[in-house]
Amino acid sequence: MQVHASDVRCHGVNPPHDPHCRTGRSAPSGENLTLGTRRRFPFWVSCLTCRPQGHLQTIREVSPQRTSSLRGTRNRSFTRAYRRTYRRDEAVTKGKCRQSGGAWKRISRRVLWVRSRRRRGRVTDNDSEAEWALKSANENVYYCLATLHGEPESGRLGDLLDRNRNEWQRWLEAGIHNGSAAVRGELTSLLRSRMGNANVELPDSARPADFSDTIFERRLFLGGYKFPAGARFDRSVFERGIDATKASFDEDLSLVSAKIKVRGNFRGETFNYVNLDNLEVEGQLGFAGEVRGEFSMRECTVSGDTVFSHMYFNSHVYFGSARLGRVRFVEPKFSESADFAHAEFAGDVDFINAMFHSGSVFIDAVFGASAEFRGTAFKDRAWFDRTEWRGARVSFTNVRFEAGGRFRGATFVKCVPDFRGAVLHEATELDGVTWPAIFNKGTDQQANLYAYERLKLEMERLKKHEDEQFFFRQELRVRRALMKPWSPGWLLNSAYEKVSGYGESIMRPLVGMGALAAAGFVGLTLLPVSSKMSPSSGMAAIPLPCGSAAQLSLLNLLSFLPMRREAIDALALNDLQFNWIFRAISAVEALGGAVLLFLLALALKNRFRMR
Repeated sequence: MQVHASDVRCHGVNPPHDPHCRTGRSAPSGENLTLGTRRRFPFWVSCLTCRPQGHLQTIREVSPQRTSSLRGTRNRSFTRAYRRTYRRDEAVTKGKCRQSGGAWKRISRRVLWVRSRRRRGRVTDNDSEAEWALKSANENVYYCLATLHGEPESGRLGDLLDRNRNEWQRWLEAGIHNGSAAVRGELTSLLRSRMGNANVELPDSARPADFSDTIFERRLFLGGYKFPAGARFDRSVFERGIDATKASFDEDLSLVSAKIKVRGNFRGETFNYVNLDNLEVEGQLGFAGEVRGEFSMRECTVSGDTVFSHMYFNSHVYFGSARLGRVRFVEPKFSESADFAHAEFAGDVDFINAMFHSGSVFIDAVFGASAEFRGTAFKDRAWFDRTEWRGARVSFTNVRFEAGGRFRGATFVKCVPDFRGAVLHEATELDGVTWPAIFNKGTDQQANLYAYERLKLEMERLKKHEDEQFFFRQELRVRRALMKPWSPGWLLNSAYEKVSGYGESIMRPLVGMGALAAAGFVGLTLLPVSSKMSPSSGMAAIPLPCGSAAQLSLLNLLSFLPMRREAIDALALNDLQFNWIFRAISAVEALGGAVLLFLLALALKNRFRMR
């Protein structure tokens, strides 16, 4: 029976690169999928575009019949019919999926296993997801096939690992090249002896090696092994870790919801699709080599160090919502987009000489410790919106932003990012950034001073005048924090900020001039004056009239004006005798007025970008 793609809907939540998964629209028209003969049962599939994410999608035929019941005779008949259909159409379906790039590929074993557990009553319809029962490693046919001559142990490998690897290679060659019956018979005999089961048969080497739902009580050694059809370790538990050094995975490597204790080493040669979604690692995790397909670590948790050494990511990379400890990327290359949105890094993060050829997203990421992007090149846009930097050091030394970087709403808790030697693009955006508190004792003020100086110079080069002035003010504040309190330099710096906001405010000088004029007016009206014509006549001194005092106070503020002398003569004040207090008030007003007028002119110049 054929089901057209227009009757198919995707119910997953996936990134924007897959419009069908994001919007829930129908798959591309013109693609038919061969399904089973029963119309009342749902089918579980996975979209190739979002397959590394581990999301399961649902294809349902348009049918009025209900699909809630999965028990009884109907289910058993469905299982048999579906297995026959799956085996017959697997190669055709896989070929269509590879050619179309957005079609569908079936995943059957997991569904059949869940339904068999439902039929036996181990899983109820009310369960949100199945509780997977782990089996021993010696019950897994692929593990026994990989350890035909015994299980190697740490420190006592000897030639046992080489012998096991040679038998694994013989099994692969026998399946690929249709090896002789003698070779297959010998391997079958060894496998039956290894498992203690006279009925076990050699698995098909054209299928992925399935290590899923298995608990490995010993360390799993797969160094140098080849997996031409890929390998699956979904939901498995590695009590002593896994070592896959120099192993090659020509198809998918999947460790969805697996748990690795102690250490996981995947410093291999080649990978295709790598899916580590919901992986939990209690120790260290290491990767090296080339990844041809997508690489996904969504919601992965690693408590120890994570090292990616000389990795070449030829497709999209996803670290969304991952929770990692210390992370080191040593000279990685990202050919497509890299998604670190909502990721949390509890330890230091190092991107050493990294190369991002496409967009990189760090939106809402949290860097709990130091972060260093030394020598990194962003060929495309880099988004750091609402990123929180909690560490004592954030370094973008010698970084190149060739298409712009956006830091909107980012928060730097303890330090200022160091852009010394960096090349910023004209499209660099620093709107709404929260900078560290200036007088916080837990910050390195000298490093912050160098960082602000560099940012000021870069903004000047980019002709971003407002940003340049902002970083200039921040630089002066940090300089004051480095000075001895109440020293002359400290007092001048503080007065510069209070009176004019470091040349930014227009209102502060105006308010200061008004306050100075009012103080002069009060002083001139309260102090009495006497006449020069009869200084010894005994006439009592009288206060200066309010009108004359106000005009005289304003003239003192504008003492540099050439018409001041004519204005004073017009007030007829030459016949009055002023004591030294009047002269002191006039001198203070004249000096303060000159300074405030200069600060006002400076603020106007900065406001209207005059040079």
